[in-house]
Amino acid sequence: MLQFPHISQCEELRLSL
Repeated sequence: MLQFPHISQCEELRLSL
């Protein structure tokens, strides 16, 4: 998703909100 491979998918989903 986001270009932040150091964060988990859960973090990516939360940032997408």
